[in-house]
Amino acid sequence: MNRLIRSLALSISSNALAIHSAQAESRHAGAHVHGVNQLQIVQQGRELSVTFSLPTEQLRAVHEQHEEQDYDEHEHEHESASQSLAHEIGDRLKALREYQQLFSASEINTQCTLTNYHFELHSVVTGKDDPHAGHKDAILEYQFNCSDDLTLSAIEINAFKEFDDLERVDFEGLIGGVGVTASIVPDNPRVEL
Repeated sequence: MNRLIRSLALSISSNALAIHSAQAESRHAGAHVHGVNQLQIVQQGRELSVTFSLPTEQLRAVHEQHEEQDYDEHEHEHESASQSLAHEIGDRLKALREYQQLFSASEINTQCTLTNYHFELHSVVTGKDDPHAGHKDAILEYQFNCSDDLTLSAIEINAFKEFDDLERVDFEGLIGGVGVTASIVPDNPRVEL
C-alpha cells in the first residue's frame, strides 16, 4: 500500500514537473512576462509540493527601490553594484524560505512542516540578440510533510504585498486528485479549493 501511494505521489509530482517544463518552454518561445508569477501546488496524502516562479526582475525592482538614491554611474562602481545586486537577489531568495511571504493557507500553517526548500535561476532565453537576454526566472520549490487529514480549503497569495509590480499569479493545483486553475489578481488574492 505504501509503495502504491509513493508511486502515485511520484507520478503526480512528475506531472506537475511536466506542466512546469511546458510553461517554461512557452516562456522561452514567447515573451518574457514581467508582473506575472506562477504558483503550482500538488497535494496527495501527506505530501504537499509547491512551486512558485517569478522573474528575477521583481527582486531587482525591490533592490532598486532601496538603492535608487545611492546609484553612481562610474564603471568600476557599476561592477561592484552588479555584484551587490546578485548578492542581494541571492539573499532575498534565501529569505523566501519563509513561504508566508508569497502564499499561505491556515491548513499549511497548522498541519504541515516544511521539509525542504530549494531555488534555482533559469535563463529565459538563450540568444544574445534577444531583448530579454540575461533575464532569468527564479523557481522556488517547497516540500511539506502534512497530517493525514489535510484538506486545503483556500490559498492566499501574499506576494502581492511583497512586489508592487506583480499584476497576476497563475495558479495550477492538483489537490487530492482534483485539478484547479485560476488567475489571481491583487483585488482578489485568494483561490478557493
